[in-house]
Amino acid sequence: MSMQVSVRSFTKLYIPILLETLCAMLAGMVDTIMLSTVGDAAVGAVGTANTYTSLFIIMFNIVSSGMTAVMTQYIGAGRTGVAYQARQLGLVFSLSVGTLLSLFLFAFSGNVLEIVGAAPLLMDYAKTYLRIVGSFFFLNALIPVFSNYLRAFGHTRPPLAAALLSNGANLVLNAVFLFVFHSGVAGGRCYGHFQSAEFGHRHDRLPVSGEGQGGHGADEKPGGLRPDHPCWPALGSGDRRLPCGYDADHTVFESDGQ
Repeated sequence: MSMQVSVRSFTKLYIPILLETLCAMLAGMVDTIMLSTVGDAAVGAVGTANTYTSLFIIMFNIVSSGMTAVMTQYIGAGRTGVAYQARQLGLVFSLSVGTLLSLFLFAFSGNVLEIVGAAPLLMDYAKTYLRIVGSFFFLNALIPVFSNYLRAFGHTRPPLAAALLSNGANLVLNAVFLFVFHSGVAGGRCYGHFQSAEFGHRHDRLPVSGEGQGGHGADEKPGGLRPDHPCWPALGSGDRRLPCGYDADHTVFESDGQ
């Protein structure tokens, strides 16, 4: 029975993550296919620019992985308040670096391509593409932070939903900008600029405990319960057990049906 539960829990974790990764890969394939209608030079220029933008995305993922390692350590120790602080630190760091990188690429995208030796035939297309994509890098910096934060609490469906919505928006807007407005390379990349809005309202639904921070929040009772939780009225000032079966000394996490 325990093995069945473990397999089921593992399946709920890895299938959404697998599909989310496939969505990210499919977005690049869709861009390449749709940009082929503009010309071979456009495809080559976008491929050249993506080679370097992917390095920055990997950097943000590394920062997010470190944040997740710290978070899960304190979540396992029951100190969810410290885990929340780790999320805040990772969020501030990623947003700061992403904003600086966005400003840098917007102003010096041409210089970057000249330094790496981009072909003159591809320079105009690659410069336009890198300037537009680089301007929104602060959003790419936030995506792995919110995604890993939700996964640390067992919420794997919201990141997948955001990836699916982003892929759909990418496909539709690519078609509009390429075939209606004829924007060329400038309209060939919309994926990833919409995921942060989805993560932004999903991650705030997780309750945050005051444990590890020296006390409980003003709107919480012991155990990290908030007033909108079903068990809130049943927890009196002297109660140490909840009638719903949860231990009042631990935070109750609602898994949103998972």
